[in-house]
Amino acid sequence: SKATVSVLNCEVAKAAMITAAIAAFSAAATADVVDRSSMTGKYMMGYQGWFSTPCDGFGRGWSHWSCGKDAVPGPDPQDNGTLCFENWPDMSEYDADELCPTNLVYADGSNAGLYSAAHPKTVRRHIQWLKDAGVDGVWKQRFIATVTGNSSFNDRVAGNVEAACEATGRVWATMYDVSGQHGDVVLGALEEDWPKLEASVPAPPGASCGCRVGDGLPVCKPEYQHLPSARSAGLL
Repeated sequence: SKATVSVLNCEVAKAAMITAAIAAFSAAATADVVDRSSMTGKYMMGYQGWFSTPCDGFGRGWSHWSCGKDAVPGPDPQDNGTLCFENWPDMSEYDADELCPTNLVYADGSNAGLYSAAHPKTVRRHIQWLKDAGVDGVWKQRFIATVTGNSSFNDRVAGNVEAACEATGRVWATMYDVSGQHGDVVLGALEEDWPKLEASVPAPPGASCGCRVGDGLPVCKPEYQHLPSARSAGLL
C-alpha cells in the first residue's frame, strides 16, 4: 500500500542519514591533523590527569588511586579495601616501565600495577586512544585547589598533554576547575597561575591550541564575567 511504501521510504531515509553520519564520524576519526583554526564543531573530551604513584617522583603517593595517598592499593586487615575508584582499568596495553607495583595481583600471580599521568608515554597512549576513537582533542583540567604553591605535577601533566596532542595531531586547551572555591580565591589563584603556566608549558609555533589561535599559547583564559570582582582585579 501507499502507506507501507511511505513508511519504508522514511526508514530508508533514516538509515541513509545514519550511514552518512557514521561515515562522517569515521572520516574525522582517521584525520591525521585536526583543524585548529576554530573550536566550532570540535568533539572534545575532558582529561583530568590526576592519577599519581610513588614511582613518579612527585611525592603525591597514590593520589586518586588510594583513599589515603600513602596507602598502597590493596586489601587491608578489615577487608574494607583502600581503592577509591570504581572500576579496574584495562592495563594490558601498558609497558612495564609505566606501572608502579601495588599490593594486588592478577589471577596469574603477576603484580597489578597502576600508572601515573606524570609519565609522558602513558599520556601519549591515552591521547592516541582518543584519536583512534574519533575525538578531536581534550580539555586538560587544571584544578584551582592544587595550582597554588607547588604545581609541578600539574605542570608536568599539562606538558605531557601538549606533547601528546602535537604528536597525534589533536587539539587541547586548559579548563580551570573551580569547584568549591570562593570567587576571590579563584581570581587570585588565576592571576598567580596564568603566567606560571605560560612559562612552564611553552608551545612551539603552530602548537595545537584550540583557543587564541596564532599566539602560540596552548591554554585558554576562562571567562570571568560572572565573578563580581573580576573587573577590579584587572582580569577583564
